[in-house]
Amino acid sequence: MRVAIFEDDKGRCNIVSPSASSVREGIDLDLLFSEASKGKEYTVVETHELPDKYFRDAWKKHNKIIKIDMHKARQIHMDNIRIKRNIKLAELDVETLKGNDVEEQKQILRDIPANFDLTIAKTPTDLKKLMPENII
Repeated sequence: MRVAIFEDDKGRCNIVSPSASSVREGIDLDLLFSEASKGKEYTVVETHELPDKYFRDAWKKHNKIIKIDMHKARQIHMDNIRIKRNIKLAELDVETLKGNDVEEQKQILRDIPANFDLTIAKTPTDLKKLMPENII
């Protein structure tokens, strides 16, 4: 399916996707895309050309394609690592309540954002593979 991509005033990459009924009814997609993009320059691409949605908030329109801003992608991935880390910390809180000494494990988890280097990943695919062993 064809979609239109454009950047809004805040630099966010937007996607306009026609509804199935629009396609069935033969609505002029160029007119639909033009109106939806509110006068912004847009590019039409096939959905299979869109990058990994995991990094959706890091998408940037670059000429006629969408690229992933690696700086933003690293922030997104670290936020997701923090979510998983917080789940592990909650599990260790239960162990603490049971009287088990898990403070060292908890400190290792707390230190992940400061110690886990995401800059070694040069591509979104490589970045997505990086995950601290103690939260897998």
